[in-house]
Amino acid sequence: MLIPLAVLEELKVDTDFPGAEQIRQAMANEWLKVKPLDELSTARALQRDLDHGESKAIALALQLGDRKVLIDEHDGREVARVMGLHPIGLLGVLLRAKSLHNLTALKPVMLALQQKAGFYSEERLFQQDLRR
Repeated sequence: MLIPLAVLEELKVDTDFPGAEQIRQAMANEWLKVKPLDELSTARALQRDLDHGESKAIALALQLGDRKVLIDEHDGREVARVMGLHPIGLLGVLLRAKSLHNLTALKPVMLALQQKAGFYSEERLFQQDLRR
């Protein structure tokens, strides 16, 4: 998986935050790699409406010609759709992991994300994902 430097900075991998060690391991195993943007004009334009990481993630997806982009924020997802991308959120990734039997249960992971990492999901979406 390729990410822009701005996303890596947002992940705070140099801390002891929940998940930071797993991100460092993913980078060490080269499953997660930082990919620089070839040009910044798209990202700069997107930063008028989106945060730094989202704008760079969308710009990188466009640069790579990849239609899928991992974004959880509502505004970022809408902008990605308008630009012809297919945004996937963290919960979508977890659902896929569950369907591929890489995750045994979704609810404990989702609750841990909320309680330990401060991940926010609307209750309606939370329940909808659990039903899936």
